Amino acid sequence: SEQDYARGEDLFNKLLKVNTMVQKSVYRKKGVWNFVTLEFDLDACGGAGYDLDGAGLFAELQRLNTILEEKGVKAFGDLEESMYKKPDGEWVVEALEEDVGVCLEELQLQGVEESV
Repeated sequence: SEQDYARGEDLFNKLLKVNTMVQKSVYRKKGVWNFVTLEFDLDACGGAGYDLDGAGLFAELQRLNTILEEKGVKAFGDLEESMYKKPDGEWVVEALEEDVGVCLEELQLQGVEESV
């Protein structure tokens, strides 16, 4: 989708700023961005890899969790928004970022290269 393409371009440009040696072909294959590897590498290079708000981070956590569970890895189980929201409804972004990071690390360990 155009939204995925724009997000991939944005993340790649952020990664390029912290590591000028990266090549787009590593992160974009057959017209599809590999967000798992892109976000992991951006985080590993010290860049702010998460360009999403709370709702976006929660959706990304659900997506990554599903990929892991399909690989037979028990990750976070059934995720509920209330687990990541304060009583006033505000997202706890730090917890979401941490759990997305945990999923990305596990996906790297599992050898998952292409995200869905």
